[in-house]
Amino acid sequence: MEFETLNEIEKEILREEGFIRKIVYTAKEILELPEEEFAVESLPLLGQEGFIHKGRIHLLAGYPKAGKTELTFRFAIDLAHKQKILYISEEDVAIIGGRLNQLREKFVDEKAKENLIIVTPDFLRRSEFYELVKEHKPDMVIVDTLRSIFSGEIEDEKDSIEMTAFFNEIRNFLRKEKITAIFNHHITKSSHPDNILKDVAGSPALTALVDTILLLTNAGENKRKINVYGRLIKEKSFIYKANEETGEFEVVEEVESDAVDDLEEIILSLEEVWKNRFLLTLEVQKLIKDAKGIYVGRKELLEALNRLHEKRPDKLERFPKEKKPGARYKWRLVSEPEPVSEWDIPF
Repeated sequence: MEFETLNEIEKEILREEGFIRKIVYTAKEILELPEEEFAVESLPLLGQEGFIHKGRIHLLAGYPKAGKTELTFRFAIDLAHKQKILYISEEDVAIIGGRLNQLREKFVDEKAKENLIIVTPDFLRRSEFYELVKEHKPDMVIVDTLRSIFSGEIEDEKDSIEMTAFFNEIRNFLRKEKITAIFNHHITKSSHPDNILKDVAGSPALTALVDTILLLTNAGENKRKINVYGRLIKEKSFIYKANEETGEFEVVEEVESDAVDDLEEIILSLEEVWKNRFLLTLEVQKLIKDAKGIYVGRKELLEALNRLHEKRPDKLERFPKEKKPGARYKWRLVSEPEPVSEWDIPF
């Protein structure tokens, strides 16, 4: 059976024995398949299960300098004690060497050093990528970052047809080889703070093609938050930070979530850094960027501030109080009063 919509590489993959023996099933046939056909093995990310799945395709998206490379590099070293990892990096060998030296103590045995294979190309063509995978036969491939490594292959990452054709071929190849994959990718300056998924760089086709999306954002106080979305799991998240004494990443909070925090919740969460001051809208915009790592457009922020003030005037004060076109508003997030102890009451 031939499908005109498939390109030549996809047809070759389908023809190879051991990948897809059959593509048309009845529901009865699927229900009678052995349970192991549906089993999804989870690989621990910072000790957390249910975020990375064996044999599946993952997109780790975050703002520049959010910590994508540091997170995946540490993850690769941890897994290298049991699996072979192919890490394709946009950094040169000198920077990679510096990272390895800083994390030298994480290599508890010599086998892990052999199992972590690092490639530092300027860019790769898909054919070169396939050859690397076939040569080294890794259990996991990490590409850091998708845009940089395949820069010579992607003409317009906003073109949904081009991105679908490009990434679908890579996805099919990795699935055929039964390889777990993580692609690091960027988030643009956010214009959708209530749904940062919309701000993953490039065409939405990319997020639709992967099995799991991990969204990395700044949670303030040197903390990072990972929200996970996928076909295989319920949406959830956790917050981690580096231990000041050991330098190891540690999970400090686990959160079950149905969606990314909306902008009003983000504003309310700034109480500690707002410090009861009156701030201009532009100053609030900068506060959100510094504390949360999220860029919010001025117009959208102004609408959210006005909306929140109308709902909670006791919580968010506006000056002037009257709503006027073109007004230069100042805002104050009212801190909760400190509880009064009986020892503070004068006799």
